Parts: sequence; C-alpha cells; structure tokens
Amino acid sequence: MIIGTLLLVNSCQTKTEPEFTGHVAFLASDDLEGREAGTTGEQKAAAYIVEQFQKIGLKPLGDDNTFLQAFDFLASKEVGERTTLSIDDNQVNNENFYPLSFSGNTTAEGKIIDGGFGIHALELGYDDYAKLTELKNKILLINISSPDGIHPHSKYLDYHNLKERARVAEEKGASGVIFYNIDATAPDPEKHYTQKITSLEIPVTFIKNETSETLAGKNVIITVELVEERRVGHNVIGWIDNGANSFAVLGAHYDHLGYGEGGGSLYRGDDKMIHNGADDNASGTAMVIELAKGVGRSGLINQNYVFILFSGEERGLLGSKYFVDNPTIDLSKIKYMLNMDMVGRVDTTKNAISIMGSGTSPQWDSLLNLQTTPFDLVKSASGVGPSDYTSFYLKDIPVLGFFTGTHSDYHKPGDDSETLNYEGMMQVYQLIFNIVSDLNDFETIAFSKTVDSNARSAPSFTVTLGIIPDYVYEGKGLKIDGVTEGKPGAVAGLQKGDIITRMGELSIDDIYAYMNALSKFKQGEEIEIEILREGIQTVLKTTL
Repeated sequence: MIIGTLLLVNSCQTKTEPEFTGHVAFLASDDLEGREAGTTGEQKAAAYIVEQFQKIGLKPLGDDNTFLQAFDFLASKEVGERTTLSIDDNQVNNENFYPLSFSGNTTAEGKIIDGGFGIHALELGYDDYAKLTELKNKILLINISSPDGIHPHSKYLDYHNLKERARVAEEKGASGVIFYNIDATAPDPEKHYTQKITSLEIPVTFIKNETSETLAGKNVIITVELVEERRVGHNVIGWIDNGANSFAVLGAHYDHLGYGEGGGSLYRGDDKMIHNGADDNASGTAMVIELAKGVGRSGLINQNYVFILFSGEERGLLGSKYFVDNPTIDLSKIKYMLNMDMVGRVDTTKNAISIMGSGTSPQWDSLLNLQTTPFDLVKSASGVGPSDYTSFYLKDIPVLGFFTGTHSDYHKPGDDSETLNYEGMMQVYQLIFNIVSDLNDFETIAFSKTVDSNARSAPSFTVTLGIIPDYVYEGKGLKIDGVTEGKPGAVAGLQKGDIITRMGELSIDDIYAYMNALSKFKQGEEIEIEILREGIQTVLKTTL
C-alpha cells in the first residue's frame, strides 16, 4: 500500500510542485499585508482559498452553505477622545501621558499621594502601604522601578508587574493610579492595547517627565476611555462527501501577523513592515489545498474528508477553537485531525520533520514507523501545543501536527516566499499523503490522553497546575479548557469549564494574573484555588 501511494504521488509531482510556489507566492505577497485575522488581507486570502476549493470540486461546509465560517473577536483597544488628565486645573498634553491597557474606563478625582513603588511585600520586610492608611478619594502615584531597580536579579522581581501593583492599590482603596519613571534601567510601560487583558475598576495612566516631587499633593482629574475594536475572522471549510459515517480533518491556519503591531512579532526595527508569513503559514495552507486536490483524485472513499483553513491562530487558536465549539459536522464522527503549521523550511542538513501528538492514539507510533520517507521523524507525544491541533485534542480527537522547524525569519518580515524549500515541501506532501492513504483502511483510531506540559508557560515557572487556558474567554478570571491527568489541578478536582478567580491570596482575573501567580509559588506548597463552576463559588485545595 505504501509503495502504491508513493507511485501515485510521484506521478503527480510535476503537476503539484508548481502549485506550492503559486499558492505561497500569492498568500505571502505584500498585497495581502500579512493576512492578519479580520483584515482585508485575511479576506483576500480567504477568497483565494475558496476559489481553489471550488476548482478542486469541494463542497462548502461553512455558514449558510458557503465555504466561510465567521467568528467575532476582540482585536484591540483604542484610546478614546474622552481620555484626559488634568493636574491643578491644567490639562496635560496627551503626548505626555497615556492609559495602560488594564485601566478601567472611568473617571477619578482626588489628591495625589506618593505611593513609593507601590510594593506590598511583607515576606521581604518591605511595605510601601505601611504609612498609607487612608486612600479613599486619593490618586496613588507609583514609581515603576523597585527598591533595587528593574533587572532579572532584583530581590523584588515578583513585584515588578505593573498591573499587580495597580490591583493592590485598588484593593487598598485608591481611586486611581498614576505611574511615573525616573529609573534609566526601567523601560516606560508599553503603549500597547492588543492584549486580551481584564481591566481594573479604577483609571490607570503613565505620565512622562514628572516625579513625586513635582506631583505629590496636587489635585488631579483622570478620565480614561479605551474603546474596544472587534473584528470578524473567517475559517474556510470544504469537504469531499463520500457518504461515509466518519470524517478525516486536514487543517492549517492561514492568518499571520499583518504589520506585527498586534503582538507576536520578533522584529525589533523601528519601521512598520509587513510580516508575509510564507512559512508561517502560507506553507501549511498550500499543503492543505494540494492535499485536497490529491485526495480528490485518489479514490480514497472510506471516510469523508474535511479541509479547514483556520484564521485567528496567531491570536490564540481562535478559529479552531470556534470550530470545535461550533462544529459544522458531528465531532464524535471525526476519526482524526492532521495539522500542518510551518512545513516550508525543511533543513537539508538535518532532514528531519517534527510530528506532534504521537501519543494521542496508541496506533500512531506503529503507523509512523511504517512510513517510507527520507525524513527523520522526531515525535512528540503531547496533544497540547501552540497550534490548531490542540483544539481538536481537547475534544478527545486523535491528532498529528507536522512542523519542519523554526528559523531566523520566524515571526519577522523576512519570512518571504523565496526562502522556502519547495522540494522539501513536496517530500512533506508525500509523507502526509501516504499517512492519509494508509488511514483509509483503519476502521477506527483510538484516542489517548497524553501527559502534557503547559506549553505556554514561561520556562522560569517552577510550578504548574497542569491546565490549558481557554484563550477565547473574555470574562473575568481564567477559564479552563482542559486539565492534565495527574497534575495538581486534576488532583484538586479542577474541570474543563471552571473559572479560576483566586490562587492562594492572589486574585486571578485573566491569564496574565495567572502566570504572575505561578511565578510566586514554590513546589510542595499547598494552596487554595477559588473557582466558579456553573456560577457557584467553590474552594479547592492542592499541593503544587
């Protein structure tokens, strides 16, 4: 069977290889402006994919008998016109101050009180609040540095987070917070409003060119208006209807970073530049289109084949998460999902391809070991990772994710179409097609849970709950999308759908507060976890 499929693919190679070049050249062209989710560039890419699906003869499987499945998401916040700062009746020029992304949309008025560094660290014998007994109707002025500066070896490293300092000020009764900076080692807070972060109730701003000596004791009025910008992204879904009782899903994301302003860019230049994302992930998009063409010609009929190009992956798997929560097919009938993310830069010196999710079915290892391929198959068992296969794994669907490796152009403007290894892409295509062909004869694919690391945790964390956050959730708290067996969260009794609102003494109002909390705990420490489960508050305990 494997020899037969190799002959089939090789017979199509001269027709298929130029198609990779054409697909990638279009999708990664400057005209599409980086295909950021919800933009005109994304819409142009979606239209191109729809056109290819129609040429192949796929049937639509999106909304209202179309190929498109729309989903709404929060793209960013913009500073509104009502945002003002007045000190002793003198309005501050808006070039000299700005609200922080976690500020509340509100107005506060009061006298400015010097709050030092705003650090409440009793275990370190330091407390800026010791002498601040009455903060009602006061605006707390906070130096963004710390008693020993801002650097990786600071004794107060766990207290550098500005949102946490502002949250403590709010908890202590302050009506608002103004941060300032006189420390050359401390960068000014980012004027960045694209992160999906839960807001505080009080206004929080940063002011330039001022100190506690120039501001303390003055009267201030702060008004902050952050206006949400919502966008609509689109998954593109087509299928081959073989009249079968099961589905095979082949997918990839087609969105990228636009001009890099929405976060995720590793480019550090001053100018805005288009991030074309040829490898990430025009390569995977081209692969899915060509696989749809190849499967359609192959005579493989023992299951229906669904081909999905997701948007919003770069913003946290938004499109794939939306699809599995709003499926256009019966999820229980999906036999497996294969995902292609960055498959265009095969390194000829290594000639290896990474395959994620090999532990999500007991049948995967034997299948992969039978493949005739020039690649060294580097397998990773976990079903959780930074790509769309994770969304399917969390619905108990066996997955495999294909990846040819990172490179110096990753998430930078240099990821252009001429940098891809198109001959290597053809070899990746052959491998995946052979796997799809072999799977045609499998009646079922058993699902296995894997022992997952928290793939998105910072490497400096010494503890983990072993949960997968719901990156689409926009409410207060951290909503759980999956729980790893045997980890502290599972031992405590955490379940998918629970919303964590407190860990120990720390309030958890979003994923950033959760990561900040993880950095403060130590292995072996017993903590309480406060959750909302179906609207009912519950307290659980676990040992980290």
